[in-house]
Amino acid sequence: MITLILWLLGPLTDTWPLPLRTLVLSVLMVLALTWVVIPALTRMFAGWLAPAPAAARHGHRGRGARERNTTPGLDPTG
Repeated sequence: MITLILWLLGPLTDTWPLPLRTLVLSVLMVLALTWVVIPALTRMFAGWLAPAPAAARHGHRGRGARERNTTPGLDPTG
């Protein structure tokens, strides 16, 4: 990313003072990473960064799912 910015802006900023070139490069890098690179990487690695819970992968219905009572005589449905 830095190489691309330097390649594009290098001829334009050759005569600028070093602190100004550094400031412009830093601002452009932050903007590019915040709005382009990191969102693209987040989408690309979404399955790895936030995988589905193990229960969802195995078909478990989670808390609150009705379970059959296995104690004899306590379940009115049989």
